[in-house]
Amino acid sequence: LVFTNKGKVYNLRVFEIPEYGRTAKGLPLVNLIQLEQGEIVTSVLTRDSKGGIKAQKEGDTTEYKYFLMVTEKGTIKKTELAEFAKIRSNGLTAIKLGDGDQLNWVKPTTGADEVLIITAEGKSVRFKETDVRPMGRNTMGVTAIKFKTQSDYVAGTGIIKSDDVKVLTLSERGYGKMS
Repeated sequence: LVFTNKGKVYNLRVFEIPEYGRTAKGLPLVNLIQLEQGEIVTSVLTRDSKGGIKAQKEGDTTEYKYFLMVTEKGTIKKTELAEFAKIRSNGLTAIKLGDGDQLNWVKPTTGADEVLIITAEGKSVRFKETDVRPMGRNTMGVTAIKFKTQSDYVAGTGIIKSDDVKVLTLSERGYGKMS
């Protein structure tokens, strides 16, 4: 599944991607899926032949139930995987976007995880995923975070599975902090 900044999702089968040697240039993505002008890929997720998404790490048996989408202006939406079972060749609308907004993050979740959203000005919010109700494909979502200034935007999103996780925050000037 290929998600774009305009809130669309495209289906691309792995065997449709041509295999090239190490030194080859590759193939532009617009030759494989029908991207519109100015559309940029923001997330790529793989699923099995039954439409489910499983953990990528060996030995991990996590089964995901939802896609959690976060936009640049702080809107969040949770949609069941079954909503993306049949995707046309020209794509489907995964999330409706407001003026000037774009979809930047799509993460698979179990339904019982926690979400961490961090802004460009260093503010963050952490909440339970159950606080966001599942919605249909062609909806906007709800507000996840509000900004103090108009120039602020969502800079990162993460899914937290346990309290043992640490967060490494890096600034644009190279400063780092482990929390």
